Amino acid sequence: MAWSPVKRSTINLRLIRSSSSLVYLQPIYTQTDNVPLRGKERLVYNCSKVLLSDIFRKKPFNFHLRYLCNSLTPRSLRWEGSSHDILLKNLETFITNHQVDEAWDAYTDFKKLYGLPDDGLLSRFVTELSYTSEPKWLQRACDIILLLPKKKSNSLLFDQLYNLSLSLARAQMPVPASMILRIMIEKDNIPPANLLGPLVLHMVKKEIELMSRMGLVGDAYTIVTIARIHAVNGQRDELKNFKSCVDRVAGYTGHHYFQFYDNLMSLHFKFNDINSVSELVFDMIGLTGTQKGPHKPFVIPLGSPNLKKGLKLQVLPQLLPENSLVKIERNEGFVTYKNKRLVFTNKTLAKLIVGYKRAGRISELSKVLCRIQTENERVETNINDLSADVIDACIRVGWLETAHDILDDIAQAGILPNTDSYASLLTAYRECNKHREAESLLKQIKKTGITISDDTSKPTVSRKKSDLVTCLIQEKNKGDVNCSVYEFNSSIYFFMKAEMIDDALKTYKTMQRMNISPNVATYMYMVMGYSCLEMYREITILWGDIKRRFDDRKLMMNVELYEVLVLNFLKGGYFERVMEVIGCMKKDGIYGDKWLYTSEFLKLHKDLYRKLKVCEGRTEAQSKRVEHVKAFRKWAGID
Repeated sequence: MAWSPVKRSTINLRLIRSSSSLVYLQPIYTQTDNVPLRGKERLVYNCSKVLLSDIFRKKPFNFHLRYLCNSLTPRSLRWEGSSHDILLKNLETFITNHQVDEAWDAYTDFKKLYGLPDDGLLSRFVTELSYTSEPKWLQRACDIILLLPKKKSNSLLFDQLYNLSLSLARAQMPVPASMILRIMIEKDNIPPANLLGPLVLHMVKKEIELMSRMGLVGDAYTIVTIARIHAVNGQRDELKNFKSCVDRVAGYTGHHYFQFYDNLMSLHFKFNDINSVSELVFDMIGLTGTQKGPHKPFVIPLGSPNLKKGLKLQVLPQLLPENSLVKIERNEGFVTYKNKRLVFTNKTLAKLIVGYKRAGRISELSKVLCRIQTENERVETNINDLSADVIDACIRVGWLETAHDILDDIAQAGILPNTDSYASLLTAYRECNKHREAESLLKQIKKTGITISDDTSKPTVSRKKSDLVTCLIQEKNKGDVNCSVYEFNSSIYFFMKAEMIDDALKTYKTMQRMNISPNVATYMYMVMGYSCLEMYREITILWGDIKRRFDDRKLMMNVELYEVLVLNFLKGGYFERVMEVIGCMKKDGIYGDKWLYTSEFLKLHKDLYRKLKVCEGRTEAQSKRVEHVKAFRKWAGID
């Protein structure tokens, strides 16, 4: 092999490692022409780590690698800074341009040579990975956080940890999502209920399926979490599957299971099923004492038992979690836990009264009140007179006739009504100048043998009675609610779960013919069902209905529905629809997850119409499409 007859100087560049940015070089021979090197051109390198990009940056340098080339053109080497600065600059550039693969390579190179980058750049990198929606990058973001030293991990903000945990949960990665959530809680950064709810729901939806497939046994916390999911989705039949096993242990675990009964009660009210509400109240009263649950786990179907592909979950309802990240909330809903008993609240009683009254079934309400009173007296002493409380509340909201009917029903049942109830009703009649009704009531009072002076005064109102009156006024002012939508939603959910799209669509059209207004859950089930089968065109048709109802102010949208619409339109390439949804979000005052939408766009349409101008479209349709793509790029800040 011939060499050029020039004077050469040898520089030995040794590299510790080989990667995408570093190379192992044989000695490099350069032409010096007897000219001394000055400044940055002086080839004296004290460190043993050299970056290839340090040597070749702007001008091409024709160098000689032994065994690869037998000629060279003499040039001088120019150093443009340390590998530390260049790697940091590359990492920052790749993050800014959403080049995740290149950013990861630069991060890996930097970490092996110099450790972790500064807190600000590391936070930006974790955020970028969090919005990729790809499991590989989400897992790497999680790994970065889990391996951070304690001092470094304190620099991560709440929003970054929450967004990563939510992205992991959405990607059906509940284990790493729970790890990030645990880190947040250990730092006392516990998400508020409105943020924690969506995160837990995303995590648990997948985890429940995994438990079923792997044969794992659920505990009491699993059951309560499933109950929340079914309550949010209006899936009453699915929740009722758990009731028999929970009833067996709720007598001594009511402090944990009161939320299960609260969720079931709320669904009965949503379906306007006051008979089921009454039966559930009776069941709760009877859940007292200590009962030993069976050692064998219960097998509960997930979803409808009619589904051939349905999964089954094993649960041990008596198995209470020793350590739980999330404490059971003691909110005053429909059911609470007091004095070692499950107790229905005034809110429940008020809705029950209004439900029976609107159905014209006051006599049945009276029977329910009498039975509740009897059952309560059987298990507890020194309890309030429930009938008297209800009668007093009815009088105070102006339902004098209803109060009178309940008094009559109780007397006919052989129960002596409370003297204060007669006195309050008599006073109310006289104040309303209903003298005929007052005289009739006086005759009735004489028959019972009760003595009431003419100078009747209003009895003292207890705090409990006052709360019942407040709840009753609130329910009275709500007006009639059409509960048929929940029945239809349940059917649509079943059909979409079973991939019976035609049946789901028929159910949806039946709702329209019957003038039953779909709600957010209706459209969410439809969109998710179409999305699973990649039927994006059908989603655009459905969006037309949604947008009309939104424009007519007949539909209250939420961020979850907006989000699934944008993501599906991005997947289907319907950018005009994307911008329409974004416009509705802006009008609605809802701010979407721009990072998430941008990440989805870059993953699917990174270079779409990037250099094409609107006027360069071959057809009018393509020109409009280019216009909408560029509008999204501008909104997302991509270009």
